[in-house]
Amino acid sequence: MTLPAGWTETTLGDLGNWQGGGTPSKLNRAFWTNGTVPWVSPKDMKRTLIDSAEDYITEAAISGSATNLVQEGSVLLVTRSGILQHSLPVAINIVPVAINQDLKALTPKAGILSPFVGYTLQARGPQILREFGKAGTTVDSIEFERLKSSAFALPPTSEQRLIVQKLDTLTAHLARVRTELDRIAVLADQLRSAALSTARAQLVASVVSITDLAISTFDGPFGSNLKSADYVPSGIRVIRLENIGRLKFIADKRSFISTQKYEALTKHTLKPGDILFSSFVDRHVRVCQFPAEFDGPAINKADCFTIRPNTAVCDARFVTYMLASPQTYDAMKAKVHGATRPRIGLSQLRGYELPLPDLEVQARIADQLDVVFADADRLEAEAARARALLNRLEAAVLAKGCCGELIPQDPDDEPASVLLERIMRQQGEERDKSRRLRKNNSAKEQPMTSKSSSARDKLLEDSQNWPTEGLKYEEVATRIALPHDELRDALFELLSEHEPKVRQVFDKASKQMMLQRIAA
Repeated sequence: MTLPAGWTETTLGDLGNWQGGGTPSKLNRAFWTNGTVPWVSPKDMKRTLIDSAEDYITEAAISGSATNLVQEGSVLLVTRSGILQHSLPVAINIVPVAINQDLKALTPKAGILSPFVGYTLQARGPQILREFGKAGTTVDSIEFERLKSSAFALPPTSEQRLIVQKLDTLTAHLARVRTELDRIAVLADQLRSAALSTARAQLVASVVSITDLAISTFDGPFGSNLKSADYVPSGIRVIRLENIGRLKFIADKRSFISTQKYEALTKHTLKPGDILFSSFVDRHVRVCQFPAEFDGPAINKADCFTIRPNTAVCDARFVTYMLASPQTYDAMKAKVHGATRPRIGLSQLRGYELPLPDLEVQARIADQLDVVFADADRLEAEAARARALLNRLEAAVLAKGCCGELIPQDPDDEPASVLLERIMRQQGEERDKSRRLRKNNSAKEQPMTSKSSSARDKLLEDSQNWPTEGLKYEEVATRIALPHDELRDALFELLSEHEPKVRQVFDKASKQMMLQRIAA
């Protein structure tokens, strides 16, 4: 692509200092008890500004483990997580944080704005996943070194600032619209509940139990009659709890048994028009009709209660609607048992009573509710379409902003190439200054070999008391009072000796590297 005036091309790796993280040992309570430093992992990357985390660690954990302290205003990027199958989380920390091994952090150089880099990574997210994503056996990851070498279009600092201001305004507006669209689903659900409650409250009729209005009621096979080992990739459908929605049959979640197994369970065969009722009652009653257009035979599973209505006395649609009403929910909620998975029994459902007017009135009420529910479904569908358009609009706005098409270029801006040259010059001057300081202070400093040797001796002496199976690095660090860098240098020295007395081995049970003393 042709860069706008004043822009220059660099690499993602040259934007600043990249660093990774790690997980402090959970065995060391000093690393976690009363922690004050947010320890960010992928589960915290659900927002674009990070000021807290689910877990906190201590300063001792930072100095004594593989994690690092990331200064505020850095760009955080998830590089290893299952979420990379569909999205690339990017955020900016507004307080100092530590990160785990699944994240990378960029602290940009002066003149390179974190929000601009963050927006650019968001805009490039799909492309990054396509070009640098790597599928793993358990989680996906990013080939980070390749990503760091990829090209990055950098505008002048003043233009970065204007782009960020523009994108902040536009994305904030889109977020408000998205919030309003999300409310439509809540309002549609409230509309359905109000219609059901009103229809139920206005009924004036004698009550009839579920048993009296049904030809039969039955549960699915349970226990040894249908085990996990009985399921196969294809065959006869088994309708499970996840297929029962609130007045909606969820067909895309599929489970099967073999034809041979089905022959032993035919008494559980479902028929079109059967009413499926979930025994688990949580936020609302989940009940729906088994669809007439269902392809092939199917059975219900345990806790998927089935009511086969007697169409001579009741309209199946009417009964389904009344079972979904708030009044039924209140009655069932009072009957539930089980603290973690609140459920009712089949006998309680059989004994539940509904007001049952004549068939003509039932059909009229069901027709009216059909109209209300169709309107609510249409509202939700339109909101979903609008949200999809909003997502595409946001992606387009980010792309335009990060390639120079959102605001005009100012010819008076300092070109980004000059910015990079100045950064490189400053870095060279800092390196030269550091070399001079080391040279001037060399006579005053204790030789590195002496310090390392002292640390080496402490480590070697302690290794004589290690257990045969060895210790993890974090466990060694808690035994020896040495700064992290000194301990690490001493360990590398011992491991690199011509006849080493310490070695690293991989423990298959814990799936971790262990340090072992080599027997004399």
